[in-house]
Amino acid sequence: MTRRVALTGASGFIGRHVIEHLAARGTDVVALRRPFAGHTLRDALHGADVLVHLAGVVSAVREQEYFAANVDGTRAVAEAARAAASR
Repeated sequence: MTRRVALTGASGFIGRHVIEHLAARGTDVVALRRPFAGHTLRDALHGADVLVHLAGVVSAVREQEYFAANVDGTRAVAEAARAAASR
C-alpha cells in the first residue's frame, strides 16, 4: 500500500533528503510550501496519511520572527492536520 506523505520544509537541507528517501521507496510525497496556491493548509493536507513537519527558521533578525515561524507556524500546521483528519 502506498502512503501519501505531506512534508513541510521540503526545500530545506533535511527536507530535500527526506523527499529523496521517500521517493526512492515509492512513497507519494506532497511537498508543502507557502503560499498554497489558493488552497488552505488544511486543503493541502487532505488525503495525506502522514505529515512530516520540517519547516522552520534557524536564524532570524528578531526573536519575534523566529517565534512566529517556529511556534505559530507549528501550531498552524498541527491545527490544519487535526482539521484535515476530521474531514
